[in-house]
Amino acid sequence: MYLLLLLFFYLTILNDFVSTNDIKPISYANILSNILNGDISTNNGVSALVNYTAVHPYGCTLNITFASLNNGQVVKDAVTLYEYALQGRKWGDALFFKHFILYNGQPHVYVDFPDLKYDLTKLLDGNETVRNIWIESSTDDQLKELYQKVELTTPVKNTLNTDDFIFYYGNHVRDHGNHLDLLS
Repeated sequence: MYLLLLLFFYLTILNDFVSTNDIKPISYANILSNILNGDISTNNGVSALVNYTAVHPYGCTLNITFASLNNGQVVKDAVTLYEYALQGRKWGDALFFKHFILYNGQPHVYVDFPDLKYDLTKLLDGNETVRNIWIESSTDDQLKELYQKVELTTPVKNTLNTDDFIFYYGNHVRDHGNHLDLLS
């Protein structure tokens, strides 16, 4: 049953259309790799209310209730992939699918996506043991590499330092080196 759902998911999100002579077997690994690299099409116009709770170790807990107004089928299919990864104790894969779901199944090049790196670093909170579990249980080499790059320190959110910026509206600013004058 999961293979059928994986097949359906793959067919609904791929950008490339191939002739029947070029069809290759679809695998879980292909689907994961395509999603990681943003090689998917989404926003299929299907809306869905997604209400799902699953408690699992290593940051893989997923507790969501949200409405996907334009990508509902992709998100529902991603939940199926998440469950498949959990059944196989593929914690690293499940963690990725969890975040893909939280990002509403939107296509990004996730291996370089700063928001994902920030979220993983925050979730990891310096726990090298958990990071090693993510790496060892991932089935995709790019995903393993992503997890290896996750910082072991808790990230500090970028904050705006107003001393570094000048904000004005309808005025001109004269810089005197140690102070600024607003001119009307």
